[in-house]
This record gives sequence, structure tokens and C-alpha cells, in this order.
Amino acid sequence: DAMIHRVAKTFVRRPKQPSPATIAALLDVQMLLVRCAAAGRNRSEICAPVPAEFANSVGRDDGDAVARLVFEASNQLYICGFHGEEQQPQQCPRRLDTAAWSLLSFFLSLPWTAGSQLTTGTVTDDSAKNSNWNDDDNGIKTSSKTRVGTLRLDIGTALGDAPPAFSRRANQYGTIQAYHGTKISSAWSILNHGLRNLSRNDALRQNGAMMGEGVYLSSSRRVAESFAIKAAERPPRALASAFRHECLLHLLCHAGVDIASLDPLDGYDIVCLPVFEATIVKPSPTATTGEEDALNNESNDNCTTRQEGKYFVCADGEFVRLTNLHLAFELSKKSNVWRWLPSRIPVSLIVLLAAMLWMVR
Repeated sequence: DAMIHRVAKTFVRRPKQPSPATIAALLDVQMLLVRCAAAGRNRSEICAPVPAEFANSVGRDDGDAVARLVFEASNQLYICGFHGEEQQPQQCPRRLDTAAWSLLSFFLSLPWTAGSQLTTGTVTDDSAKNSNWNDDDNGIKTSSKTRVGTLRLDIGTALGDAPPAFSRRANQYGTIQAYHGTKISSAWSILNHGLRNLSRNDALRQNGAMMGEGVYLSSSRRVAESFAIKAAERPPRALASAFRHECLLHLLCHAGVDIASLDPLDGYDIVCLPVFEATIVKPSPTATTGEEDALNNESNDNCTTRQEGKYFVCADGEFVRLTNLHLAFELSKKSNVWRWLPSRIPVSLIVLLAAMLWMVR
């Protein structure tokens, strides 16, 4: 009986292996996020981690060369057809080149590939589906683009045990749920490295440090999403190329979108809004708020989190425990002036106007 009990207990503890379809969906997420990181303006800093072979072959500081390898390898992976519900990604056709194999094996080696869950997400409220890219009555930005789908990546159980510093402070002060909105090009680095204190990094800091240095979060997911909307307002040109990939279509299908009804992706302006959900250490009862008080509290080792209204500032990323990544996809058709004009204005008039403009110049 003791032997049977021991074997049965061991079997129950053995983690369930994810299906090929589940791994393929997680690889789609990884592929989209690393492509967006490679398209970011600060790609030399945020396009990480990448396979060691990439950095060794072109140099760790050559962000443009690493980005080209990421785009080329990700394109070849999907062209060669590694994505299949009944096919293990490791059984991808052997005609892949070294870079593509390196990228695939690197993705599969990440700890959250096998332990995460990707599910259809939820919007923050009904108005988030069809709203405006203007400030609402509460001064929160919302988006007018058509939200076609949302996904939730559950990474809480895949990251292992919390760091000792987090556990110690969590036992002392307790924990609370918070959200952090960012731009899509930064999501890959945050997902793998966690949130970092960028208050002194002028190149990567986005919104200043009104409450002092630290990692900024909000108790409201909608407030966090407003920061993601703001960050998406002026995307780099290369980001459009990052979105034009088969992995995005797979993710839209996973979100319940009928992609058969969509036009080619290059006919849309595409936005992806990432919002991280996290467990953070609660502010201590003696923690104060306000800019001057925040500066005073930075020297207090006992103060790990400060709060002012809906906003939290954690002294360091080690006091932030990521649990979920929410991705909202928004598509809007591009306005094609040249397709619209000929049907409504005679061609001769267009030629005449063009000639007049040329003469004026």
C-alpha cells in the first residue's frame, strides 16, 4: 500500500504536458512580441532576450542586424510550416536554416513556454470596444479603432517561486493586484526580464516620474490601458512590418476572430495594446505620498511601495510579480485616397490638377 501511494502521489505531481496546439499558440505570442521588439526605436536595448547565436554573429549592440535576423528567421519558420495542431514544433522540416532553428529552439527553452496558458481575454468595459482616442470625462484616453479581439496570457505559475525579497515583504505587508500599460515593442523584454525602474533612463522612460523613482502601476486596468493607448499613438514605421505576419492571424483566430472576413493585413492600421497584470507588495502603513514625500521615502528601506490615488510606485521591479499579459488587438481600414478619387472625379481633372501643381513648384 505504501508503494502504491508513493507512486500515485508522484504521478499526480507530474506536470501535464501541453498539447502541440497549445505550444504553437504560445510560439505565436513569442513570435509577435519579439518581432515588435525588433521593430522598436530602441531595439538595441529592448529586443532581448534573443538566441545567443544572433548576438554572437552580429554583435550584441548592433540592434539593426539582430532585428534583421529576427525578421528573416521568423518569416522562414512559418513559410516552412512548423505550425500545425498535430505536429510538434520540434518536428519542423529540416530545410530550415541555422537562424530559424536557433530561434525556434530558443523559444522552446524559455520557462514560460510550457507553463503558460493562452485564453480569450475580456475588455475592461463595454465602452472600450468602440470608443474614442480622446480623453473621456475622467481624463483617460480611450481608442476609436475597432477592437477585434483580446487575449490573456497567464504566466503566473510558469515563472516559478517568487524572489526572497518579494516573499519577505509580501508576508510583512501583504499583496495587491495592479496593472501596467506599455507599448507593444517593450512587452517582450518585460515578459522575460520583468518590470524595471527606468526613472533615470531618458531613452526608455515614457511618462516621467511625478511620484519619484520606481516602477509605476495602477489599481485600474482601464487606467493602465490608457497609457498603452498613449504609447501606441506614434509607432515606428517598422512596426507595421512586424504585424504583417502569419503569427498575428493565428492569434486573431485564437481570439475568436473570423479572419476569412478580413482583407489582407497591409490594408489595415494595426494596434496591439499590452497591459501587464501583476501582484505587488502593498504600501506600508507609514508610506507617504506626494513628490517631496516620495523622495524622502526612497531612502527608507522599509518602503517598497507608495500609493497616490489609483497609482502605485514600487521601489524596484523585484517587488512586482507578473501574473498575466492582456493583449487587445485593434484594426482599422486604411483610407485609400487614390482608390476613391477615380470613381468620383474625372481622370482628366486629376491630370489637370497635377499639372497645375507641377507648374507652381
